[in-house]
Parts: sequence; C-alpha cells; structure tokens
Amino acid sequence: MIAAISFLDDLYALSVSIRLPFHFIAVGLLLYQLGWFDVFSVSTYVLWVLGVAFMNSYNFMDGINGITFMYSLVVLAFFSLMAYMENSMSFQLTMYVLISLLIFGFFNVRKKAVFFAGDIGSMTLAILVLFMGLYFILKLNTPIFLCAVSVYAVDSGLTIAYRLWLGEKISQPHRHHIYQKLVDKSGWSHLKVSFYYGFIQLLICLGILFLYQTELWIQYMYTFGVCIILVLGYYSIFKKLTV
Repeated sequence: MIAAISFLDDLYALSVSIRLPFHFIAVGLLLYQLGWFDVFSVSTYVLWVLGVAFMNSYNFMDGINGITFMYSLVVLAFFSLMAYMENSMSFQLTMYVLISLLIFGFFNVRKKAVFFAGDIGSMTLAILVLFMGLYFILKLNTPIFLCAVSVYAVDSGLTIAYRLWLGEKISQPHRHHIYQKLVDKSGWSHLKVSFYYGFIQLLICLGILFLYQTELWIQYMYTFGVCIILVLGYYSIFKKLTV
C-alpha cells in the first residue's frame, strides 16, 4: 500500500489529503500485526500519529545523494544482526531488504547519482524500519531501540518544530535540515554529510547492542543521554550555520 501510493506520488505529486489516509491505514495495520492496536487505549492513537509522522520525517530526510542509503544501511544492518542474535524476526526479511538497498546504493552513492530513492524508496524503507523497531521494543521489552533512528528523529523533529515556529507549511519543500545546511552553508559534499549521518548512527547502534539487555533505568539513561547530545549538537550546528 505504501509503495503504491508513494510511487503514484512520485509520478503525479499527489496532495497530502490523498496520501495521508493511506499512511494512517498502513500504520494502523502495522500496529494491529504487532498486537499494539487497542481502540480503547489513548496510547494506540498517539503511537498511530507518531508512526505516520515518523514515516514522513524519514522521507523528508531523503534530500541529498547517499543519505538514505548510508543511514538505512546502518539501521537495517543493525536490525538484521538483532534478528540473527535473538532468532526472532525473519532474518530473510532483513537480508532481502539489505540486498536491494545495496543495489540501490551502487547507483546512488556517487557525486552525480543516476538513481534516486524517491518517495517509493524512502517511504517503503520508513515503514520497514518502523515495523522492525517497534517489533524489537515489544519483543524484547526494551525502550533503548528508540535510539536506532535517533539521528534522523532529532534532525527532522527539531526542524519541523522550527518551521512551525516560522509559520511555514511543513509539507512544502525547504532547506532547513542540518544536512541541507551542511551542504549549502559549509560546502560539504553530499557523500561526506551522508557518511557522517550514517557513522554517528552506527556508533549509537553499537551502544544499543551492548546495553539492550541491561536494566531499564540504564536503557532510559542511555536514550536520554543520546537525545541530549544530539539536540545540543543540532543547536550548535544550526546556530553556527543559520544567518
């Protein structure tokens, strides 16, 4: 469903009012499959909205060559490792996605890319990442997996907040993300910025790997610490590069 509506959006630039119902249906089905759908629970609707917001934020981050590939490669490789270690999620699912991602990367990770993810690529990856992340949080009863997408979450979340403060429509194109400012203001190459986004997320995922079996208070402290560091980093770079 997500792939189909996103492909049509790539071809015909569909309005938000047409796309959003499909996004909500897809995330609702995802929550139902995970056993997290309870019509009488407020948390279900909060998670539902956050799930749709996450997918669209993931799509918003697809703005330079290589960033979707490098970031998604790190996150999906981490989830593949967890699937193998815990013998829980289908290892084949994660591996097939990784293979297709590597093929995409061959054509995208270039100074002049000849292949782009489009909405169909970034939105499909987003719902897969959303499913895998929520699956491990539920299966292993560990909140630390929220950090598996923390770099994207902080950049997109704070940028959306900034645009709302400016009174802009968040569905419209813009150049306020940190990765965009690093390219536009600092003159960094697309691939350099993409590499750093993937590398920082890799370091965070390694921390998750060592701590996901620890006591909950340790996991919450790690999650809180990662968020604080990323927010401070965002603020510092944003202040430096915003004129």
